[in-house]
Amino acid sequence: MSLQLTTAAAKDAQVSAQSLSHWALSISKVGIWVFDLNDQSWELSPEASEMFGFAADSKCIREIALERLSNIERLRVETAWSRLIEEGATYDLEYVIEWNGAERYVWERAECDRGSNGEVCRVRGMVQDITERREAERKVRLQANYDALTALPNRYMLDEYLEKSIALARRRNERMALMAIDLDRFKEVNDTYGHAIGDQVLQAAAKRMKACLRASDMLARQG
Repeated sequence: MSLQLTTAAAKDAQVSAQSLSHWALSISKVGIWVFDLNDQSWELSPEASEMFGFAADSKCIREIALERLSNIERLRVETAWSRLIEEGATYDLEYVIEWNGAERYVWERAECDRGSNGEVCRVRGMVQDITERREAERKVRLQANYDALTALPNRYMLDEYLEKSIALARRRNERMALMAIDLDRFKEVNDTYGHAIGDQVLQAAAKRMKACLRASDMLARQG
């Protein structure tokens, strides 16, 4: 009886550990996959299948995954994969998946196992969806360098641009120009029509002025 209880408790603990592991992978958006070179078979966790949009009965896993990549990203991944298979070199990559009309940023790490003959026999990988992290980083960069109302570069980005432009002009013995533009009687717009309308005027003015610039020019908002 004691042995049966111990065995049952061990099985319950194992199931509990597996459930916790699956839960941890799920909330952290981490998927796991294994590729066996001997029989060319794949094993994927549900998280990995969902990340790449694989159906439950998908066979050509690698081919489908590569279809989700742009030409540049595909070259990077295939180069890393070739080095892994031929040299056993672990790879650690970030790349973009494009499917279902959306982009996903993923981080992937893969390493190999060798057989008794020293040849690579199996590849193990971990892939994580880092889209939310990349989006958060993008928003931080925007807030730090761009005006929230007009989406124009702010004074900090303008200062950096001016510093580089002045240095380049000096090196090339060229000239550069800086123009300050002020909207006359703008305070009257705010006072008469309200700040919401004033904001729209600023946005429209920024859009019109930006349309007049060359790609190499910068329009910034200091205020």
